[in-house]
Amino acid sequence: MHNIYKILCICLALTSPKVWAFETAEAFCENYYKTLGEKGLMAVPKFIHPDELVRFKNMFIGIVDPNGEQLNKNELLHFFFGPSATFESVKLIPPERLMRQVMYVAVPHTKGVRITTKILGSVKENTGDITHVVVRLYPNFPGTEVEVLSVRRFGSSWKILISSRLDEMLRRTKEAQAKS
Repeated sequence: MHNIYKILCICLALTSPKVWAFETAEAFCENYYKTLGEKGLMAVPKFIHPDELVRFKNMFIGIVDPNGEQLNKNELLHFFFGPSATFESVKLIPPERLMRQVMYVAVPHTKGVRITTKILGSVKENTGDITHVVVRLYPNFPGTEVEVLSVRRFGSSWKILISSRLDEMLRRTKEAQAKS
C-alpha cells in the first residue's frame, strides 16, 4: 500500500502543470521590462545568460589587461572600481557583479523610467533554444522604439544574450583606450 501511495504521488507530480510549464520567451521579456522599470539598469545582469556574463567579463578584462598595448589602464580600472582596484582584483570579481558595476558607472541611471511594452512577436531559431522577441517600447517620455531581445533557454526560463550594441560599445571603448 505504501508503494502505491508513492507511485500515486509521483504520477500527480509529473502530471502537474507546474512541472511541465515552461515560461515563454515573451513572458520572460515582459517580466524583464517590468523589472527594468521598477529597479533600473542595475537589475539587468540577473537577466543575462551566464555564458554571456562570462563573455562580457572577458571582453571587459581584455580592455583593461595590463599586458595589452593600451595606455591608461589604471585610470580605467579606478574609474569603474575605485582607487584601490588592480587588474588582479578585478579579475576575481564574479561576472554578474562586474557587469553590474560597469553598468552602474557607465550608463545613466534609469530607475523611475517607466516603459510600457507590447510584444509584437517572436522568432525561434532552428536550434530551438534561442528565440528573438520583438518588443515595441513606449517609455514615459516622447517616442516609441522597437527592440529585438535575443534570449536563450536556461532551465525552465530564459536569459538574455548580449546585444550587438553592447559588443559595439566595448569595442569602441577598447579603440578609444588604444588611442589615448
